Amino acid sequence: MKNTSKITIIVMVLSFVTMASTCNHEDENNHHTIQFINQSDKPIYVVGSGEYPDTLNVQGMDGGGLSQSQWSKIYPNTQNKTALQRRSAWEYIFKNKERIFSDTLMVYVFDAELLESRDTHIYNTIIQRYDLSLQDLQYVNWMLIYPPSPNMSAIKMYPPYGK
Repeated sequence: MKNTSKITIIVMVLSFVTMASTCNHEDENNHHTIQFINQSDKPIYVVGSGEYPDTLNVQGMDGGGLSQSQWSKIYPNTQNKTALQRRSAWEYIFKNKERIFSDTLMVYVFDAELLESRDTHIYNTIIQRYDLSLQDLQYVNWMLIYPPSPNMSAIKMYPPYGK
């Protein structure tokens, strides 16, 4: 009996590990990651918010925002694949209004040096905001760039593309 119980436990543990390893499977219909590329010469912070159109409610902005896990620092001329990564696929999040209460994900880009200096109001450190639909993300192949690339010119953003 003891061996049967041990084998059962081992099988259950292996099954659990196998199921857990397949949870974040990415394919053309399941994207857990939005890649972000910083093509500028300065470090930036990136954070997403699904509370559109409430532009004043960015996760972690009200006190001690830099310690929030949702904030990701991206250094000059580098790319980041985890800044906008989620456990659930973005397609699921948009469809089920899970953390995105409308059809728009706002992605904020902050000047890291200004933000870290704390010499100015946090809203004055925002250098770009992208307002993204699921179709926008599909169009740019799940890749955002700062400063925005010509490929992103049709996406709603502030300041507008080219300004």
